[in-house]
Amino acid sequence: MAELFGNDTLDLALSGMATGADTTFTGKLSAASVGLIGNPTVPFSRDLTLDVCLANEIAYTGYAKQPVTWNKPVINPDGKVEVVGTVAEFRPTAAVNASAYGIFLVTGGTATLGFNGALDDAPVPFADTHSALVLTIRVQIGSGGITVDVGSAT
Repeated sequence: MAELFGNDTLDLALSGMATGADTTFTGKLSAASVGLIGNPTVPFSRDLTLDVCLANEIAYTGYAKQPVTWNKPVINPDGKVEVVGTVAEFRPTAAVNASAYGIFLVTGGTATLGFNGALDDAPVPFADTHSALVLTIRVQIGSGGITVDVGSAT
């Protein structure tokens, strides 16, 4: 992942949760799902909106946003608190002609855009049932802010 962008809404929610100052957003990422962007011209940034992501969402037979399954928080080898999330694979159910250029994460049940960004080796082509993309998301929330890294395997 070249760079994954969060936004002010999610930053404030996560900061409020971390400090206990705001419980309105408790569990904001607990029911998150990830979608794929199928348009190479989407301007990934903190200002990207959910409407733009949805309008440029990839379309192929069998496509659906995939839920994120979060592991328990750990201290990683760099000494940072980290939560790793896995995403079920994206795989067509028939022959298709589509490519993924980026991802977006929608927070649980509220249709709020959490993160967005371009895939490192874009485009990732989808041609048939042998085409697949698997994502792993690493979220680090610390005093320096929120860091998100997405690894992929095709």
